[in-house]
This record gives sequence, C-alpha cells and structure tokens, in this order.
Amino acid sequence: MSKRNVPDVNTPENYDEIYFGPRTEQLLAYDDFIDLLKELNTGGNALDIGCGLGRYFSAFEGCKIYGTELSLKTIAKTKQDYPESEIVQWFAGTPLPFPDNMFNLVWAGEFLEHIQSPRQAVDEIYRVMKPGAKALFVTPVGNNSECPEHLWFFDDEDIKTLFDNYNVEVSKVHEDTRYQIILTK
Repeated sequence: MSKRNVPDVNTPENYDEIYFGPRTEQLLAYDDFIDLLKELNTGGNALDIGCGLGRYFSAFEGCKIYGTELSLKTIAKTKQDYPESEIVQWFAGTPLPFPDNMFNLVWAGEFLEHIQSPRQAVDEIYRVMKPGAKALFVTPVGNNSECPEHLWFFDDEDIKTLFDNYNVEVSKVHEDTRYQIILTK
C-alpha cells in the first residue's frame, strides 16, 4: 500500500470545516451506492462509518441506524436531523464502541484512505458484524484525488492484501475510479 508522506489532517476540527465550510457542496451521496446498500439491507442494525450528516441513511430503511463520526458538531447536527439514530464519536485505530456481532449491514464509504491503519479498521468492522452480515467498502483507485485527507493510495494488489483474510467481492466502479468491496461475514 502506498502511504502518502503528508500530515494527518483527519481531525474533528478539520471535519467541522469540511461539513460546515465551503467544501460541503463536494459531499455528495452517490445514488448507485444507495441502491446497492438498499439491496444489501436485510433490516436489523445498520452502521455507517464516518456518517457525516447522514447522506446515506435513506438506504437503511427498516433498520436501527448507528453511525460514527469524528466531528462533534456534525454529530449534533445529524442527531438533530435523525433523532432516531445513534451517532458516536469514534477515532479509527481504537475499538468500535459496539459489541461483537451487532450489525446486519455496515457502510464504510470513502473511509479507508483517510485512516492510519486500514487493516485494523477492517478487522474491527468485521468484529461488529453479525454472521451472514454484509459490509460495503468504497475507496478510490490509486492516486485519483488531491484530497489532503487521503493518507493512502490503493491499487489492486493492496486491496487483495487488505482483505486477504475475508470473503469479499471486489469490483471497480465509477469509470474505474473506485473500488467497491462487499465483505460477507
């Protein structure tokens, strides 16, 4: 895996600026990922890693929605807009604050490239998935972004290595600019 030699700016304060500053308009929900999440949705508990302002929550109809986020300001706004959801502050690299085998569906879109230890995060997400559950990961292919928050660039071999212990289906989507990884526990 290619780790960028850049400072880690993935902080709560930076995400306050992202969600409530001029970059907000860049934060779009992709309809095809919402549709795929709806297909994978079997009800029960759904977890959105890095949920932001809840732009993917519509995919979790019939589920109890849980989310993680860095920014306390974003958490407060998301809880206000989705009062039935449970959103917690979580720093990747620490254990998720949920018990083993809790979630039927996990969404981790545009997440792995932002964190110090992608493998540890995949392992932790797997831990909280119920047997038979699905997790959908989406991450950029290679160096296709100038986003200062991206710490990693992944290629085909990196994705294979990152998920080598798991049952996954990997494809490239969005004109080969994104890896779409479906992990089944």
